[in-house]
Amino acid sequence: MATDMGDDIPKQVRIRTDSDAGLGHRYESIQQAADFYGVSKTKAVVFACDDIRQLVDGVETVLSRDDLTPSQKAEIAETFAGRGVDVTVDETVCVDLD
Repeated sequence: MATDMGDDIPKQVRIRTDSDAGLGHRYESIQQAADFYGVSKTKAVVFACDDIRQLVDGVETVLSRDDLTPSQKAEIAETFAGRGVDVTVDETVCVDLD
């Protein structure tokens, strides 16, 4: 699901990881991703960015199923919610009384 950025793509992108500025966790996250994927840190960042889009799409698909109870959907949402990803379930229930 790549977008065409045309001429707006820079030759290099840097991520600040200065621990003195409270950014050391960024390096740790990148290293953990590299270890997880078994690739370089650069490839790990790309893989993680691509995977999060697919993961969110998958969670949305699962949460839209009609065979899950609201409680099950809430549990799934809570499981997948994390820093930067807010997963909530909002369902409207209608009752027709004749």
